Amino acid sequence: MTRAMRMVCFGDSLMWGQGLLPAEKFAQQVWDALAPAPGDGRPRTPRAEEFILRAHAGAQIGAVPRPAAARTGAARPSPGVAGLVFGLRPVPPWITRELAGEIGNPAPTVYQQIAAFDGDTRSVDLVLVNGGGNDVGVFWYMNPATPIAALKRRIEQYCYHDMAELLLKVADAFPHACIVVPGYMQSLSPATGRGLAAGGVLVRVLGRLGQVLLDRVFERNRIFREETARQLRRAVESASAVLDKRPQSGREAAVQSGDATFRRRIVFADVAGFGDENTANGSDPWVWGVDAAAGAPQDGLCEFRRGVCTRLGHWSPWYWASVGHPNARGAREIADGILQSLQEWCRHNTESAFEPLRTAVLRARRGQQ
Repeated sequence: MTRAMRMVCFGDSLMWGQGLLPAEKFAQQVWDALAPAPGDGRPRTPRAEEFILRAHAGAQIGAVPRPAAARTGAARPSPGVAGLVFGLRPVPPWITRELAGEIGNPAPTVYQQIAAFDGDTRSVDLVLVNGGGNDVGVFWYMNPATPIAALKRRIEQYCYHDMAELLLKVADAFPHACIVVPGYMQSLSPATGRGLAAGGVLVRVLGRLGQVLLDRVFERNRIFREETARQLRRAVESASAVLDKRPQSGREAAVQSGDATFRRRIVFADVAGFGDENTANGSDPWVWGVDAAAGAPQDGLCEFRRGVCTRLGHWSPWYWASVGHPNARGAREIADGILQSLQEWCRHNTESAFEPLRTAVLRARRGQQ
């Protein structure tokens, strides 16, 4: 009898599913699609060891464990103003585990999430992992004064260089797993401006002089999506190439023993067909926006986050945290993209170590037809 597939997820608010109920999160949807149905047509509730979501809002990739850099005193860029507003805030212990991920916090970093995993890593079949967005920093792509060249350099550092090293860490930690990296969505665009202007929000708040600044913000949001996708794809290719170049003798021994460490098993899953109208407050939004009438975030968990802020007695951006993150429609698109990428991956991988995942993907594909 084929054992149940095991899936673990590491990353930031994109992976966590900011503002979404558990069943709406794309990670949960991927597991639902790959898990065997109980026979009554309803999704099967995963056991604790089968589906593990360790991601949370605000998580950064974190400092790359690079001893040489530590010896030379290499420093990470200062978070500046972003660190003061979105910096470290301990999550109160009275928040349930199911909701704690809604509260933004740079730590535990993605590296720390992986290091804290205490299960059997060799029996994990699928790892979803993302990161880099919080390392780049929301103020960098939401700031109309940010130089585009500087923004691109920052994205390259975190989404390519740091992510490539993170992927090698994941590959070593989970030697029999396929690793999927989903891409980010674009938060704002000119369609956002048109949608909010129709509700009178932009006219009241910014007036005509604000349009120039808004256009610059929209441009940097577009660059964030396009460049993060390009650099994450490069990171996947780079990490895969490193795995392929490991000593031939070690590779042959690994393949003979059924170890999949050296196989091509890292894939990038972007969302196809994303356009301006899919941004916040567009005509067909795939991300959360602002309820222009109520002046509040559109997601159903915003009042929970407001309650946390009120109970702690301080202002916090947590209340608005969902804006720009995938809504239920966007989460479905991401889940579909991941499943399509896995179907393509299955065509080129026949090693026995991947059998539980390959069986699950083929079953899901038959269910879609």
